[in-house]
Amino acid sequence: MEEKTFRKSYLVTGIIGIIIFLVLFFTLYSQFRQEAEKRSIFVESKAEGLKGYIEVNASIISIDAVRGDMTVRLDFEPQGELNNGIGMLTENIDVLVNNASGKQEFNFQKNKLMNPADITLNLYEGIVTEYPFDKHKTEFIIYTRKSLESTGPDEENQETPVENVVNFSGYLTGYAIDAQLDPENNGSYTVLNLNVARAGSVKFFAVAVMAIMWILIFMLMLVIFNISVRGKKIEATMFTFISSMLFAFPAFRNMMPFAPPIGALPDYAAFFWAEGTAAVSLVIMLLVWFFRKDSVK
Repeated sequence: MEEKTFRKSYLVTGIIGIIIFLVLFFTLYSQFRQEAEKRSIFVESKAEGLKGYIEVNASIISIDAVRGDMTVRLDFEPQGELNNGIGMLTENIDVLVNNASGKQEFNFQKNKLMNPADITLNLYEGIVTEYPFDKHKTEFIIYTRKSLESTGPDEENQETPVENVVNFSGYLTGYAIDAQLDPENNGSYTVLNLNVARAGSVKFFAVAVMAIMWILIFMLMLVIFNISVRGKKIEATMFTFISSMLFAFPAFRNMMPFAPPIGALPDYAAFFWAEGTAAVSLVIMLLVWFFRKDSVK
């Protein structure tokens, strides 16, 4: 009877465990789907009633928060009167962008295709050492016009703006990106304001790493307390354990996704403490082993 009761309770416990696992699994999966949607952006300006315009499809290629830049790829497509029917221009067009590295003006010739271009945008208002809670801003600016042509030897160049429509999209693992069109945009001059932050999964994992480091710090302190204060004999395996912690903490710290170089928030909050505790613990254990008789089993 008791054996049947034990088996029944064991079965119930197993079923409850499976249910809890499934609930947690689908909760995390649902969180992943929501975060994927948050990391994806698509901003589209309107092209209503335009006879001829340049369609600009911009997509994020990479983000380097340490260097403070974002790489964006631009694809240009002439539309309406500016398209000769096979994708080539009917006018000479200039495209001006706020490229932080490289040329800022791209010149496209009549009866030719508009080649794609990669540009770099500066990230500002963020400090990467605040990882994983750092936030950055940037802006994408584009201006399109007909190529400047001199109308005479003594006359100034004439500038004719050309309408543009910007479709901006982006999805990068590890980052949450938000973008809004500036309300003061006009047809030929478009400004897009972008906010860049770490994704929720990155924040969670970085905080989890710091928490685990502090748990290991506490365990090391308990070991040293038992040895130095309570007089517990030192086992040879303790040297291996603490020595491995000394070399494992740097690798564990670098497991954090997109972790910046040494000197960020997680270092001051956990890593320096963990590495220091491991080093001091090893020194204390060696001293106890040296001065205490019969201290090693």
